[in-house]
Amino acid sequence: YGSQQKYYNERIGYNSRLDELQAAVLRVKRPHLAAWTAERQRLAAEYDARLAGLPELILPRTVPGATHVYHLYVVRTARRDALQQHLAAAGIGTL
Repeated sequence: YGSQQKYYNERIGYNSRLDELQAAVLRVKRPHLAAWTAERQRLAAEYDARLAGLPELILPRTVPGATHVYHLYVVRTARRDALQQHLAAAGIGTL
């Protein structure tokens, strides 16, 4: 579907079937989505401000014209293991 030549797709398809239970859960959550996103954006701005002076960290990029919902706030560094240990000692979980 969506291709004339095998493994060459002109359009990307989606499997977007949603069962009734998930639809009911999302129906309850949807009215809160904008507020949850705004709160994550506020927290991300605070993280940006507090971490901006640490040159060894690469903070999340924002793309002009796009809305970042900050499902995750990913910080990159060459010293990942040391940062993970430091955060764990402070009771902060990481992936």
